[in-house]
Amino acid sequence: MYKALLLIFFFLLSNLYSQDHNEEEVIFLEEVTVNAIRDYKDRVIIKTEGKRNATFSVAEKSIFVSRISNIPEGKISSIKFYFNRRKKTNFTENSFRLKIYHINSELQPGRIINKNDIRFLVTPDHKGEIELDLLNMDLQHLTEIYIGLELLNNNEELGFSLDCITSSDSFSFYKRANSDEWLKIPNIKIRNQLVVVK
Repeated sequence: MYKALLLIFFFLLSNLYSQDHNEEEVIFLEEVTVNAIRDYKDRVIIKTEGKRNATFSVAEKSIFVSRISNIPEGKISSIKFYFNRRKKTNFTENSFRLKIYHINSELQPGRIINKNDIRFLVTPDHKGEIELDLLNMDLQHLTEIYIGLELLNNNEELGFSLDCITSSDSFSFYKRANSDEWLKIPNIKIRNQLVVVK
């Protein structure tokens, strides 16, 4: 299955909701489509550069983000992530939340940008890309961000793999759930594809 059936939830959880999200908007979408993005004539596609020879996987609830720089003027319309390409047969179903941050003065993830709680499922049999439609989020005038995913469930073992890129000048940040400490991971970043429309 090369295309995922995505379940995206824009909703609030009164007890489990993350403190860095705004509790005002409640939107529910059962399936993501990105056909509207193709109607734009002026599109800029930003892909991560480096060697595609790494994956990221954890068993515990946590957040993993990478930096994207030199974003051109326009509106961010979609983001692609790539899952479960590693040779493994015992992947599990996992729930993720999209995370987008400003960059603070210490060059770490700072204030949260996306105020909606955007979630999706990756099924055990999914292998390949998952594309999220961000066009209605009004993500404009952002030249540099941290973007990544929060794993919302715990696993007994590593239940997924997220494609990553390695390069000497790249790095990412990781932190466990309910922790304020970001841990820097050198020479690796999430493989993604960002689309900006004008």
